[in-house]
Amino acid sequence: MIHRLVTLTTGKALCLLDIAAMALVWPPLFILVLGGTMRAIGHGWVALALYPIANLVSLYALGLYRRDVGIELRKSLARIPLASAVGALGAGGALVLLDGAADQGSRMAWSAAGFLVSGCLARVAFDALRRHGVFSRTLLVIGAGSRAWDLVWMLKKEGPNLSYHITFVHGPAWGGLIRV
Repeated sequence: MIHRLVTLTTGKALCLLDIAAMALVWPPLFILVLGGTMRAIGHGWVALALYPIANLVSLYALGLYRRDVGIELRKSLARIPLASAVGALGAGGALVLLDGAADQGSRMAWSAAGFLVSGCLARVAFDALRRHGVFSRTLLVIGAGSRAWDLVWMLKKEGPNLSYHITFVHGPAWGGLIRV
């Protein structure tokens, strides 16, 4: 029996895609917001890290790494604006407490917009990968009797977007076959 060393669940895959999308979108956007320089070295680097972390926490808190949201693209895309706004407000509030200056308004707005784009990119990429069978599940069924048939029907009722590769192993001494 082959065991997978790393099981990539829906939540883990979406989190990794979110991190990759944020790594592409956030640093250039952050440098543009600061005017092309890292003039506020002390809190600039803190803000560079704090905004993505707050966004990941808000994505998790709003349930965007659950299995059902990963399956339905519309449902996850509908929650992204709220998650990006909550993450930007949380990071902006934390930086106001750290820095004492209330000049975080434009940075919060740009970060919310950037994380909205990166969140949508990650969800669309995940949906495309899922449709091409990257995140499909393999199921081995020993026997092919009525209980195996019930299992197939139960999986079909669970959702049309779920992809399962089902393999039936049947021996002649194990009973009757499924008649379709």
